[in-house]
Amino acid sequence: AGMTFTATGYFKRQHNVVGGGTPRFEIDHLDAGGNFKARLTNTIFPAVPDNYAFVRHSLVFTIPDDFSEGDSLDFKISGGNDKWVQCDGIQIVEGDTPSVYMPEDATWELAKGNYPTILKQPSLWKGAVYLDERHTIYPDKPLGTCQTGWILKWSFYEPGTGVSDTDWQYTIIPKTSAVNGRDHRVYLRSGNTREVFKYFHVYNDRLVGHSLSSNGDNGYMALREILEF
Repeated sequence: AGMTFTATGYFKRQHNVVGGGTPRFEIDHLDAGGNFKARLTNTIFPAVPDNYAFVRHSLVFTIPDDFSEGDSLDFKISGGNDKWVQCDGIQIVEGDTPSVYMPEDATWELAKGNYPTILKQPSLWKGAVYLDERHTIYPDKPLGTCQTGWILKWSFYEPGTGVSDTDWQYTIIPKTSAVNGRDHRVYLRSGNTREVFKYFHVYNDRLVGHSLSSNGDNGYMALREILEF
């Protein structure tokens, strides 16, 4: 309560609409239940230019003294007459002075996959293979473009029967290993006593298995999933 903020936005003429559109900012005070309490401002700005040039408008508003915990503000952007108007670059900053506009496009960049979300490990491949000479795996994301690397997820495999969701073990392949054909040796354990050895080659875009990975007891573990980390 009592804090002062400045709301700003960029506006221009809508395509194929004769000029004269007037941008409008409305800010309402809502209680904790989402019910309307008061309108803080209903400001209609001058008409946008006819030549599609951008114009920036701003207003200063103050949070009312009866603003309580759980209350919220409803900020509406609309037109002040019957003419459409384009709007972009909306921001609210503390204080009574508009700040330098900083584009906030994080949501769009996240949707495109350009911003990795914290603590998320997307699955890049799923299956059940020995990773022997018959198996070449192309994860959905190359090793060199992962945040840190790949995690190989192994589980118990009963030859002739299939996989079992037990004996889970994990192998880290750091992105520094994105060297074409680099050999990797992994030692796993199936049950209490059975030693399992896996041998494969790491490329930036794929894993290539080797016949040793299914020889004898080495067939008692299978690669189930590849995760980014």
